[in-house]
Amino acid sequence: SKSSDISLQVDSSRGGFLEFYYKADVSWPYDRLVVRLNGAEKFARTSVTRSNGRDPWVKFLMAVPGDVVQITISVESYPASEGGDYSARDAGKDGTGFVYIDDLTFTAFNWR
Repeated sequence: SKSSDISLQVDSSRGGFLEFYYKADVSWPYDRLVVRLNGAEKFARTSVTRSNGRDPWVKFLMAVPGDVVQITISVESYPASEGGDYSARDAGKDGTGFVYIDDLTFTAFNWR
């Protein structure tokens, strides 16, 4: 399998929220969007975000604990052994394998 990743290290004594908007053009059994916190999978998207001809941006919001943490956002391709026969992929129905991310922010909790 293949993967494209972006990793962030967050150092926050109080924790906070990770927020971004995404468009996913992925589908099982070809590829997926995954968000991990310290290596543990916290979110996976295995379908395109299009519906009824629209291609909306979807908001992602995740609580992040206080500490030094590693956040990884990945687009992963499934290996052929798990059903990823790319010769059978229909880009109009199954997506192209691209994910777009915009407005990524970390907002720390600021209560006292």
